[in-house]
Amino acid sequence: MTFNNSPMIGEVIRLTPNGAVIRPEGLATNRGNFAHNSCFLHGKAEVGAVVEFTPYRTPNRRHLALNVRVLTVEQVEARRCLG
Repeated sequence: MTFNNSPMIGEVIRLTPNGAVIRPEGLATNRGNFAHNSCFLHGKAEVGAVVEFTPYRTPNRRHLALNVRVLTVEQVEARRCLG
C-alpha cells in the first residue's frame, strides 16, 4: 500500500466532514481523503479533531504505517506559540 495521499511527517491537520483537511495556516490540502479514512475507519478521531500523523514501520518492516494522535486544545495552542 502506498501513501501518496498521506499527510506529511508530523503534520498537524484538522479533519472536516467531507474528508478535506485544513492546515493550521488555513490552507486546504489534497491529503484529506487518506487522513479522513484512516481516522474514521479506525475510530481514532471525529470531525473537527486536530490530529498529528507519525509514520512507523510495521514489525516485518515491509510496510509504512501511520500513528494518528489526537491533539488537545492545549497542545494545539502550545504549538502555535512555539510557531
